[in-house]
Amino acid sequence: MNVIRQRQGRVLELGHPAVLERRLSDLLVTGLTALVPAALALAITVGFPGVGLPAALAIIVGAIGLFGLILCSRLEISVTMILLYTMLIDGPLKMLTSQREETRLLADAVILAVCVGAAMRMALQRQRVVLPPLSGWVLAWVALVVVNAFNPKTQGILAVLSGFSQQLQYVPFFFFAFALMRSKRRFRQLFIIVGVAATASGLVAAYQTELTPAQLSAWGPGYRALIHPEHGSGRVYFSEGEARVRPPGLGAEEGASGGIGHVALPMCLALVAISRGRKKWIAVMLALGSMLAVVVGLGRLQLIGAALGVVAFTGLASLAGRHFSPARRSRAARPS
Repeated sequence: MNVIRQRQGRVLELGHPAVLERRLSDLLVTGLTALVPAALALAITVGFPGVGLPAALAIIVGAIGLFGLILCSRLEISVTMILLYTMLIDGPLKMLTSQREETRLLADAVILAVCVGAAMRMALQRQRVVLPPLSGWVLAWVALVVVNAFNPKTQGILAVLSGFSQQLQYVPFFFFAFALMRSKRRFRQLFIIVGVAATASGLVAAYQTELTPAQLSAWGPGYRALIHPEHGSGRVYFSEGEARVRPPGLGAEEGASGGIGHVALPMCLALVAISRGRKKWIAVMLALGSMLAVVVGLGRLQLIGAALGVVAFTGLASLAGRHFSPARRSRAARPS
C-alpha cells in the first residue's frame, strides 16, 4: 500500500524570483500611489496655509494625474489625454478661475509629463532612438528659440519660460505623430477625437450665443475679463441695438470654437468618405457639429479657413478617385 508522505520543506515558500520581484514592484507602486497624495497634502498645508479644501484637492488630483501620465506605458493613451485636456478642459479651466497664467502652465506640465515618461521608458528599455524625417528643421527651430533666451534685453527667467511655452509647447507632437500615426485606424481615431471636441465646443458656443454679456460674465472671472477687460474695449458687438458676445465655447478666447471647427471639418469629411453603415451617420453628425462650431464662432478667418479646407479635401478626393492603368513591363523585364 502506498503511503502519502508529507513533503518536507519550508513552511513559507517565497516562489520564483521573477514572481517575487513582480510582487515587490507592485507593492512599491501601490505604496508610492498612496504616499504621493499624502506628501502633496502635507506640502500644500505647510507651504500654502491659505489654500482652501477644493483647491488643495484639485492640486492633489492634478499631481496624481501627472504621475499617472509619466507611468503610463502606452503612448497612444497618454497623447490622447493631452488632446482631450487641451481641447476640452484647458479653456474652461482658465475661464472659470482667476489664475489664468498659472493654469496656462498646466498644459505644458501635461505635455512635459508625457515626454518624461516616454524618455524614461526608452532609457530603461534601451531602445534605439530613430528621429523622424526632417527632424533637423525642428531641432534648428528649438535651437533658435533657445538662443533668443540669451538676448541682453530678455526680462528675467519668467519671460524666458513664457517664451519657451509659446514657441515650443507643441514641438513634441511632431515626434508623437511619427511614433503613433502609422495606420489608417490611428488616423480615424484622431479624426473622431477632434470631431467630438469640435462638436462639443460648437454646442457650448451655440448656447452661449443666446446669453447676454452679463449672463456670460457671471460664469467666472475669465468670462468677466473677456467681456469687461481692464484695458481696452470689451469683446462684444451690437446687433439690432442689443449687445452680443462672440462665444468662446470651450476655449479661452472669443470665437475659439471656430478655431477647432475649421480644423476638424476636413477630418470629419474624410470620415464620411471612408465610413460605412451606422459609422457613416456618426461621421455626418460630427461634420455637422464642426460646421456649427465654425458658424457660431463668428470669425471671418475661421470661415475662410473652413472653406479652404473643404476645397482642399474635395480636390484631393477627386485626385484619389481617378483610376490609373498599371505600368506595362518592358520585354526585357518579362520572365522568359
